[in-house]
Formats: sequence, structure tokens, C-alpha cells
Amino acid sequence: MSAAPIIADEFCSFAAELRAAFDAHFADPYAMTMQNHGVWNYWFVPGKYTYLRSAPSRVLGEALAQRFMTTLRDWTVRHTGLVPVSPLLSLYVAGCHQALHNDAANGRLGFVYSLTHWRQRKFDGGETMLLKPQAEATVPAGRAELFDLIEPLFNRLLLFDDRRPHGVATLAGPMDPRQGRLVLHGHLVEQGVQVLDGKPDAALRQNLDRALTMAQAVAARRDDLHGVVTFRLKSGAPPTMLLDLVGDAVVNDIAKLLGTVDVGSCSLVVPVSFGARPRDAS
Repeated sequence: MSAAPIIADEFCSFAAELRAAFDAHFADPYAMTMQNHGVWNYWFVPGKYTYLRSAPSRVLGEALAQRFMTTLRDWTVRHTGLVPVSPLLSLYVAGCHQALHNDAANGRLGFVYSLTHWRQRKFDGGETMLLKPQAEATVPAGRAELFDLIEPLFNRLLLFDDRRPHGVATLAGPMDPRQGRLVLHGHLVEQGVQVLDGKPDAALRQNLDRALTMAQAVAARRDDLHGVVTFRLKSGAPPTMLLDLVGDAVVNDIAKLLGTVDVGSCSLVVPVSFGARPRDAS
């Protein structure tokens, strides 16, 4: 089952600071040095990828990069139960693109956070392309009918199922890096139980481990399924499903097992995995 994309506009309160750090990086071409500016990896894979990428901290600075990742993690854990990993800062100028591919082994959801001045852009292309489930149509169809085209608006966060074929439309336009497509991107994975509020004691952890072991055993018996389901557990309420990448009635059995755990004053997010896990999942 492929989940629908999640879009959060005006995501980050300090987006202007992130963008200003990037603009300062390219402000004076004659002041550039290999030590300070030789930080970009020109990633060219024939038939797949053509763009520039860097570790966010090397361009934006350690403090801003870490502040963003903390903000992103807090949001994604509360809304999806998943944790962001493998962040990159990527820059697309004329000719750059990503061909259709999937990231089924890299994460559960892909994230793309845009620092692109999209409404003032001087280029064509640059949309995130998500292949529509009904792409094999029986009637004539073009790009708009075959793909969901997600514009990388400034300060927009996009999450999408990593199993879904996706790419980035080729850019045509100027070579000025400050007029290109600029995004922070990576993947979301399950990394065990996440505590939202409160402090679980030993008894709660023991009861939760017992229920999780049973839930994971139920999942293991369904080798025809792949994905992850996450639930928020809160005292006095049944488990709330945050994310379902499985799409099968078995998730109701998982919810019942987790619903037997009394979490007291705590609020927790609990993932249950089906099939092979992404590389960064624990």
C-alpha cells in the first residue's frame, strides 16, 4: 500500500535564516576557497541522477543544520512516528534532475524540504514527480496525468512513500546557484518506541516490550506484507494510528495488542515493522 503524500507548508519558523546562510555561501565568487567552498559532490549516475549535494552543516553551518534536524525530528515523530535520517542539502541548476526510481531500501518515507525561491524562479522543471498509481491508463495520458507534480515552494515540507517511483523534473534555465532548486532531503525510518510526553518506568517498559514482541510476531507471520504501521499510545484512549504503510486488516490486531498496555501519564509512539526494514532502521 502506498500512502498519499503529506505536505506541510510554512513548515519552519527560521526558513529565512537557512536560506540566508546558503546565499552567503555563494555571495562573492572571488572570495571562494577550496577549504570553504569545495564541499559540493557533483553526483552524476548515468540514467539516474545529476545534481550537486553536500552535508547541510558544511554550507549552512553546524548550528543551523542541527536546529533544522531537531525541528524536523520533533514534527515527524509526532505526526508519523518515524525519525529522519541521512539528510543532504542538494542544489539543482540547468540540466540537473533525478530520473524515476524508488528508495524502498533506504526509508519508509522520503522527505523533501524546499529552500527554493519557487515563485521567483527563472527556470522550468524542478517539480518532484510522483508516479500515480493509475499510471497504466487505458486512455492517452501525458505528464500531468501520469505524475503528481509537487512544486518545491519555499518553506514546504513534502513526505512521500519511499516505495513509490519518483524523480525530479529536469531544470532548464540559468546556472546561477542562487536561482536553482535548493532542498534538504533524506528519509524517515522507524527507530523503536519514541517518547512524546512523560517518563516510562520499568514496569511500563516491560509491559510494552511484551506487547510489542507479540505484535511483531503477528507481523512476522505475514510475509506477504511490507511496510510499517505506527500508533500513538495515550492514557484513557485507544491506540491512534499515525501511519499505515501496510494497508491490511492485520493492523487492527496489532492495535488491539498495543491497546492492552497502560501507559499511565506517558504518551508514546510505537512502530511495528512488516518485511525487510530500511538500512537505517533499528
